Amino acid sequence: MISIRSSGFMVLVALLVASSVAGLVGVGHAGTILSGSASGPGLSAAVIGPILTPVPGNDNFAPPANNPTLGSPNRITIQKVFAIPDVIDIAFQVLDVDISNPSPFGVTEYFLSESITNNTGKAWNDYHLILGYGVGQAFVKSGVSDLLDFDTENGPGQDDPVPVSTGFPSHNRPDTNQIDWSGAIVANGATFTRNFSIDVPNSDICSAATPACPLIANGYTFTLRQLPSFLTDGQQPPGPTAPEPASLVLLGAGLAGLAAMSRRRRR
Repeated sequence: MISIRSSGFMVLVALLVASSVAGLVGVGHAGTILSGSASGPGLSAAVIGPILTPVPGNDNFAPPANNPTLGSPNRITIQKVFAIPDVIDIAFQVLDVDISNPSPFGVTEYFLSESITNNTGKAWNDYHLILGYGVGQAFVKSGVSDLLDFDTENGPGQDDPVPVSTGFPSHNRPDTNQIDWSGAIVANGATFTRNFSIDVPNSDICSAATPACPLIANGYTFTLRQLPSFLTDGQQPPGPTAPEPASLVLLGAGLAGLAAMSRRRRR
């Protein structure tokens, strides 16, 4: 797996963010997820919860070296079923809570455990997770300065938990707000699991960013968008390539010619 988040890149981002939001930080409160709801054309059914936040403001949870996939004690469980290979948006409500000694920028780290069922009638060859604001056609991808992001491993010696999936063994993060999963085929009717972490800031940070988060009473909302990609009709899964019809015609003509030559030689 190749990650774009080098330690130097993260130091630069941290410095830029710190300078751009200086004076806007809400001291003493942290963003915590209160509830979630699912919608979208791909949705057949979804259960979101329980949502547990025993340690608000715990940004940069460090798993032990012998268990790099262990996530934050703040947990969210999600079960969902896709009816068609299209978008499912999960909208979360975030509440700012007062705590002592919060992490910088009031960020709370959550560990999400998902169960996903493919009832779309098509095999999937990859899957995309995107953080943003709004649902449906109003969805916009999150930016960098809001500090809402996927918290993943940054390389050797880095502390963040490693995302894992039983359906897709490979993942890539083109930016801090997206994870692309691939490396396998998920058949129609199959169910797989996935674990990953997200950072959730307080409302002072995300409301001052571009794009800004939609504010609600004492908090804001954000969206976890999910979208599988499927094999088109006639497309072959990774593996030996099936011969094209034109190739089969040429092969048949060649075999017929060899047979005729063999008969002439016997005469």
